[in-house]
Amino acid sequence: MPWREKRYGAVSPARDQLDRDGIAVDRVLLACARWEHASGLADFAELPVLASAESIAYAAHATPPAVVPAQFAHGVRWRPLAFQRRAYLGFDESLDLFGDERLVLVKRPGHGALGLFLTLDDGRRYFFAGDPEDDRSSQKPLPAQILRVDASAAPSRLGFYPHWIE
Repeated sequence: MPWREKRYGAVSPARDQLDRDGIAVDRVLLACARWEHASGLADFAELPVLASAESIAYAAHATPPAVVPAQFAHGVRWRPLAFQRRAYLGFDESLDLFGDERLVLVKRPGHGALGLFLTLDDGRRYFFAGDPEDDRSSQKPLPAQILRVDASAAPSRLGFYPHWIE
């Protein structure tokens, strides 16, 4: 990315950071198989990777720059998620991870991407969108009490990209 100001420092793999903090990981949930989401998979080569069937197929067939084949070269232990044809807040398919509507995955348009609804003990609800791609036109608006969390504002806030690329 020639337009990006280079701000590189020492690399500390995600696995090392989690191990240092005493956080055990027993599986990976991959919300999107594109390169910027899959970059840490090699750090967790022995763990199962849960993803939508569409995302798994995308990882196998997409080409650079969308995916970087080396990110999957270690032999990913894919575990396809079994979504239900149950509508959830404007999405056609959902998967309630624990059966209590506290963590609900939904399929988003395009290459098997997922979104996550998180409901806290106090009733606050968040929707983690992942990519800032404009899929809002294909989805009903979220209820006002749900906060949408995505990375769409991060580039401008961090100052990484010039205005024309944001």
